[in-house]
Amino acid sequence: MSVDLGTVSAIATVVGVAGGLVSVITLAFEIRRNARATEGATVQALMSFEVQVQVETLNNAGLYSRGFKSTADMTEEEKLQFDVLVGIKITYCYSGFTQHQKRLIDDEVWEAYRASMRSWVVNPNFRASLQDQIATFPKGFQKVVQEILASTPILPAA
Repeated sequence: MSVDLGTVSAIATVVGVAGGLVSVITLAFEIRRNARATEGATVQALMSFEVQVQVETLNNAGLYSRGFKSTADMTEEEKLQFDVLVGIKITYCYSGFTQHQKRLIDDEVWEAYRASMRSWVVNPNFRASLQDQIATFPKGFQKVVQEILASTPILPAA
């Protein structure tokens, strides 16, 4: 059996195409695996940030609680500290917003952030502090916060 140059060329082309196909499939699996790893790392980083926010809130629980009740009897320094605590919580949510926009966290996780914001803005003092600070955030996040404010009723301060 004799093999001519055309047959060898055809076999080499088929082998080359098959090798290219295997490479593309391997690359697709690798990209998918890396995307999952990135999402996992993002969620882990956000959870670490959440712990820091909770610790900061706990370390200032008395002041935070007083701010929720009334800021009228707080010193200027205490009002500033309350505003900083509100800012920390909103910055935490902004981090979630940013990661959601980049598709690094899914809709369910982002909805948990939105639920947190809704639970905070029912308080008139938290809401007032947030409204004083919201202009410092990008427009896209401002829009989300404004939608939450518009759809969340204010409860009387405790």
